[in-house]
Amino acid sequence: MLKNQLPHYLLQLIQMYMFYLSTGRESNSVHQTFSSMLAVSEDMIHYEPVELKMDKKNPPEQDLYYALGVYIDAEGRFRSCYGKGGYVGGSVSDDLLTWSNGAEPYMDDEIGMLRYKYRVTFDSDVYSGRDPYIWYDAASESYYCVVMNYYSAQSDKGAKGLALYIGDKEGRYSSKAVKMVSFTGRGDPECPMLMKIGNRWYLFYSVFGTGVAGSVGRLSYRMGGENQLPQDVDWENAAEYCLDGGDLHAAQLVNVGDKIYMYGWINYAAHQNVWGGFLNLPREVYQKADGTLGSRCDEYLTELLRKESIAQMSFENTALQGVTAEGSKFTAAGGGTATLNQKVGRTLMTAKITLPASGQQAGYTLSDGIYTYFIGVRRDAGKLYLTVRSDSGDGESAYIEILDPGTTEFDLKVISEGRFIEAFVNDAYSVTAHTRLKNGEYTLALSLMGENAAAEDVQIYQLADYNNIYN
Repeated sequence: MLKNQLPHYLLQLIQMYMFYLSTGRESNSVHQTFSSMLAVSEDMIHYEPVELKMDKKNPPEQDLYYALGVYIDAEGRFRSCYGKGGYVGGSVSDDLLTWSNGAEPYMDDEIGMLRYKYRVTFDSDVYSGRDPYIWYDAASESYYCVVMNYYSAQSDKGAKGLALYIGDKEGRYSSKAVKMVSFTGRGDPECPMLMKIGNRWYLFYSVFGTGVAGSVGRLSYRMGGENQLPQDVDWENAAEYCLDGGDLHAAQLVNVGDKIYMYGWINYAAHQNVWGGFLNLPREVYQKADGTLGSRCDEYLTELLRKESIAQMSFENTALQGVTAEGSKFTAAGGGTATLNQKVGRTLMTAKITLPASGQQAGYTLSDGIYTYFIGVRRDAGKLYLTVRSDSGDGESAYIEILDPGTTEFDLKVISEGRFIEAFVNDAYSVTAHTRLKNGEYTLALSLMGENAAAEDVQIYQLADYNNIYN
């Protein structure tokens, strides 16, 4: 949530407020699990914890996650919403720090009963609900609440889906739901969002079980048609896309000035079914001409992260096996590697990659002597993927499908920070991975599999750290 909406190059002049839930593992102090937490940043990199408070005279109706999904209402006030089982409750704040009960009583003359503004009562066939998200649309003067509704006792086999509840400008909601997408037979669509980008509405969610370790899932989305209101979209039959692999969990989108960024959490333990962990690097999300969304590490952040050059891979500084080199261009004669003759640590790597339709993979490998990971583009069963894949026999992999399998030329960017790897291709696809690599120095190689798979202009840079990124 931003206090001001400023151009991207003035980000250092604003403050970002990141609300999240405690895992009980925070290093700065001990907190009860699921309690609301806040960290504030002026530069999208450095965050400072800030204390949240409940209004003593009119506190929120619960004392745990009372400030989480924060939005700005029609009057410019900050509001938060949270699931209460049979309805969506809410809190309100004028400064994002002190929160009060957001429910406002009114008499509903149609039914002759007392109801509450800014509270969403679920439809009559709903057993319970959770994970609400609210967006106020000034153009239609409507509030849109997307929430996970269960239609039977909560279980992995029960009936469930995402539902839409619509409120007027005064915050008075209809209890009649618009059923959006059924998830009966699938994992729960956790942390859903409904967001307007350009002239389209987008539905986001993270399906439980699609994570690498079977935990909270990767960010998926569906899009509506141009100039359609969300209640008029056939969400059930809309195509499902993904914005990352299975190691970035429950990601959310936020407006930052005139851009959109995606943040999720990376497990605090690699490839284990745990909850909570580390924040990914700021990931820009943008709308393509056909309405689908792209994901990239933007040029501004790339320049901040890229420090001094470590090496440019060439014939002179690599050991070749099954690969030929002409200057700084490497070409596979069937398949092989080009291994840099020096170890690397925290790095930002870029390369121009060619992977013909008959090729298997092209990219980097990083090895700590025990585990080896491939990072790059890979073809499998007629499909094309950006992937971070373990080559150590355990089969662990985080990946995202590249929608045009006919693509053969790729600009690859890899950020390696110890056990964390973030990979980007063609400024359109991104994938995050939490590996088993140990912090330290690694053997770096090119891996080119398939006749004429190639890499050139392979640059390796020192990666900025927390303290010197703005030097």
